[in-house]
Amino acid sequence: MGSASVKGQLYSRGWYPGIRLGGEQSVWGEVYQVSAQLLAQLDVLEEVAPVPSGEYQRIQIKVECAGQERLCEIYELSAHCAAQSTIIEEGDWVKFMAQN
Repeated sequence: MGSASVKGQLYSRGWYPGIRLGGEQSVWGEVYQVSAQLLAQLDVLEEVAPVPSGEYQRIQIKVECAGQERLCEIYELSAHCAAQSTIIEEGDWVKFMAQN
């Protein structure tokens, strides 16, 4: 659907990112429209279902995407896991990976 940003802090979990929402920094990402079936598969991939691991939780937030406000689902990293992760200051996972 397009690029979007939210206020939060981006973290490196090694080979994948995590986000904690809130604050003043922008975190850049992409918005996709997915089916309920694919969302259920993503829940398994992100370990929020069938048995939550505690690393992420799926929540709804409003984001600005392609000039429109949209209600989206996002997987937020737990505070415990964020504390064990590397902060990505620029808030852009693709840029971070290209530099590292």
